[in-house]
Amino acid sequence: MKFSHQEIIDQIKFDGKYVNICISELYKDSLPIINKLRRKFGVNDEDARDLLQDIIIALIEDIKEGHYKELGSLFGYIYCIAENLLINHYKKKLHRENYIKTLKDGVYENIEKVIYARERGELVKFYMNQLDKRCKDILDNFYNHEMSLKDIATNNERFKNEEVAKNIKGRCFKKLKEIIFKTDFNELKDLINI
Repeated sequence: MKFSHQEIIDQIKFDGKYVNICISELYKDSLPIINKLRRKFGVNDEDARDLLQDIIIALIEDIKEGHYKELGSLFGYIYCIAENLLINHYKKKLHRENYIKTLKDGVYENIEKVIYARERGELVKFYMNQLDKRCKDILDNFYNHEMSLKDIATNNERFKNEEVAKNIKGRCFKKLKEIIFKTDFNELKDLINI
């Protein structure tokens, strides 16, 4: 049974009796679009399968929520969704790759700001867990809890004064940087899911 574009839209919009058949038909009929985009963007098989699912889900949501407008062909709309999803995917991937390159090349001006940026919290936790307890405590108090070195020294009997806390904090931060630069960057890619 073959459905027109309008019948497919109506089946999806109103949860028709043949909605599953229509969605299967959309998958099958969208493959040429995906293959064209695979060549254009150099997409691998796994990403292409994910893309196809994301496209169909986005189309179904747009139809059900009333965002789909019949300005052109259904497959023109699908192509636009696919292209936008791919562009967003590659922007994110490029951003992650640039971050790793920046880390690896050491071209950033202030490593403290980069390491402790909130969006990199998981990486910081990963590296911090490789430090001893004293270093973890002082760096955590200084950066995450924003305690002054004077407060850290006052609240911790291991430090005689603010100057001692400052020296230990500096050595601990140096250890953290050494751990980061000894990291196998292929492991790092796996850690942040690139």
